[in-house]
Amino acid sequence: MSPAINSVPTAEILNSNNPSKTVLPTLTPPSSAPAFHGLIYAVHARVANPEADLQISVFEKSGKPQWKWAKGLGLRGEYLLRLFGIKDGLEFYISTGRILGKYKEFCNNGPPPFLLLGYQVERSISELLLTLFAQRNGVNVWHGHQADVQKTDVIPIKNVSNKSEVVTRSPLLVDGTGRFRQYSSKVSRVKRFEGFNTDAFWGYWQCEDEDASHTNHMCFPEGWVWMIRLLSWEGTPLPNLMDMINYLLDHAQANSPNDEIPSTNELAQMFGCSPKWVYSIGFSVRDDIVLVQEYKKIGAVMSHFTLINEPYGPGTTWAIRKQLTYQTQVVSGPGWVTVGDGIGFTNPLHSPGITSGMATGVFAADLTAAAIKVKNEEERKALWSRYDEYCANAVTSLHIMNIFNYNCFRVPILAARVSLMWQFTVAIAPPGYTLGHIGYVLPLKKYTEYNLNWVWGSQVPEYVKVSRYALSKLEPIPLSERPSDEVVEDIIRFSEEVRIKAMAENRFPTRWNGLFRNFDRQLNYDEVKNELQDVFTNVCSNCGTWAAVRGDWRKCYTCGVIRPQEECDITWNPPLVERELQVAEQKAKAEQEAMAMKQESMPMKQDSMPMKQEGMGMMK
Repeated sequence: MSPAINSVPTAEILNSNNPSKTVLPTLTPPSSAPAFHGLIYAVHARVANPEADLQISVFEKSGKPQWKWAKGLGLRGEYLLRLFGIKDGLEFYISTGRILGKYKEFCNNGPPPFLLLGYQVERSISELLLTLFAQRNGVNVWHGHQADVQKTDVIPIKNVSNKSEVVTRSPLLVDGTGRFRQYSSKVSRVKRFEGFNTDAFWGYWQCEDEDASHTNHMCFPEGWVWMIRLLSWEGTPLPNLMDMINYLLDHAQANSPNDEIPSTNELAQMFGCSPKWVYSIGFSVRDDIVLVQEYKKIGAVMSHFTLINEPYGPGTTWAIRKQLTYQTQVVSGPGWVTVGDGIGFTNPLHSPGITSGMATGVFAADLTAAAIKVKNEEERKALWSRYDEYCANAVTSLHIMNIFNYNCFRVPILAARVSLMWQFTVAIAPPGYTLGHIGYVLPLKKYTEYNLNWVWGSQVPEYVKVSRYALSKLEPIPLSERPSDEVVEDIIRFSEEVRIKAMAENRFPTRWNGLFRNFDRQLNYDEVKNELQDVFTNVCSNCGTWAAVRGDWRKCYTCGVIRPQEECDITWNPPLVERELQVAEQKAKAEQEAMAMKQESMPMKQDSMPMKQEGMGMMK
């Protein structure tokens, strides 16, 4: 990177990619912040509704994407696994006591890499990726610019570096400032749920001898600890990262297959980047006093890690959030709407702020074209009434989901057999919206409807019944007291009655014996059944990094070596049944047809290899 480029402010470098070279005086509409949900809103409004031709600008006071804790992101694997760490399922260790360190386990595996992949992402680079993707789709993302949202129709935009100001007009302001609630805080107080709240604190760590493809959770009566392995690009010059990401986006646009794309290490060398593996480790607890000292298991695990001092600059060693749970009572009004965490938040457990909160951005985006045309307040209220109702119900349902999980952490068998089993059952296979049955392929126009009906499964009738019943038994018991065996057995009995009825009615028909470590296909619990589970990841024999396995992915996306075929094949344990084979075959055929069509329409790159057509190779 030349000294001239190095002297240019990061905001100017990012803003140079915008379709417009200056802030426009009239916008249709702006979003006030480009954090995750503001960018999701902007991209969806442009991509899913091209006929509206919305002129969207996003304003961010900071000069570059900021650091936050790690989250999961579900997008196309061939390209994103070069940037992010893999997220292959979730592992929970629920402690039975402070002295002995015994625990129960729950493990949710998958889904299969050829259907869908999950990632653990460093938020600064994920938001940079979304920024560049938004700019490619006609969205202006202005870093180093602050929207002064005292009003919704006339908005001064201040340039943070030179203090200049441009006044812009828009029929709709979208507040994507999350918990800061930059505009919604002016018209509505937050609501706190009485009787339960949590705090969180986290940092970033180095570890030489701890390695896992699953995201690990250590749970105990007061709360839980997350341990997330992720790829950090901190310290790499911004122009280098932008060039690398745009290069990957070019590959994505060309639909390049995995084995034709440079690996992470190769990309780092090509673009002068410096990736490194780190861990995000954090506590989300009711009471955070001397937890590491009191829980021997946590203390033993933490002894393997070394805290990274100020990984993102001064003041970033530890992050702290107090009183996590809240709800915004008014989320839309004349000329404005709030998306993302601005509507409310519960807890980082299961990441509902992003996974469920995404529905607010895409729903608001779908309503935008009509919203900017409303003639009066009556029309506006009618248009946004379902949005308001969704936000109110979603936060309430997610709050109940959260206290259900926390209360079951008090008795490990309740967490392993009841709360976590139901949590992932209703989230993976919500009746009428089971994406696994259609290969995780959903038309863009149907995505909002799916997302509004998902909400982590917290509104599925069976889940509602079991969670309410369990809470009626557990909440009256003080946290300092262990629930009696009679209470525990009664909750399990009720859960089993609901499960047996649901499975008899075929409410959740999915491959549970491969996805859940301690359950069979009918969701019968077996504490010793842990040898039967599908295997979707293994360690690359060359570089030692965990890798997703697909029969048609021979190249290690981390180091670039061509792996032996036996390292690339999925282990189906137990074997697939006919219906599962059909879904896998349909997905494989659809991907290969898409690749073929894309390659026919584009010239072959000089450094590319011909794609091998291997039929069912990806699901071997």
